[in-house]
Amino acid sequence: GLKCPEPVMMLRNALRKVETGSQVKLIATDPSTLRDIPTMCRFMQHTLVSQTERDGIYEFVVSARTLSPHA
Repeated sequence: GLKCPEPVMMLRNALRKVETGSQVKLIATDPSTLRDIPTMCRFMQHTLVSQTERDGIYEFVVSARTLSPHA
């Protein structure tokens, strides 16, 4: 039920806390995430593993990239 940019920021924070290659699932209801999550993945060099939509629920699975120690 959160509106962007909150889902993007929550995903970004979660990806910072996991090991490289770990997958994080985000479930959102804001249609803006269809644009914002893939854009964030490209910009931050994470891998968008899957993206699905059903009945207004958007599910994204993202694989974390290697982060530098200064990230």
